[in-house]
Amino acid sequence: MQTDLATSTASVFAGLLKRPQLAADMGRSERTIIRLEHAGLPVIRVGMTRLYDPAAVRAWLLTHEHRHDTPKRGRPTKQAA
Repeated sequence: MQTDLATSTASVFAGLLKRPQLAADMGRSERTIIRLEHAGLPVIRVGMTRLYDPAAVRAWLLTHEHRHDTPKRGRPTKQAA
C-alpha cells in the first residue's frame, strides 16, 4: 500500500519543476525567478516548497513579452540637420 501512495503522490507532481530546475531551464538565476514571482509568475506552494508548471510559466511569460517596436520613453533623440 505504501508504494501506491508514493506513486500517486509522485504522479500529482509529475511535470512540475522546483525553483532551481526552472532557473536552470530558463538560464536564469533563482533570484530572477523570485523577482518574477513578485511580478506575478504562477507558482504552486506546497508547504515551503514552490513548484512551477512549465506550461503556465510559458503562458505567463508570453503575456509579458516586451516588443521592440514600442517607442522608448524619455526625450526624443535629436535628428541630424
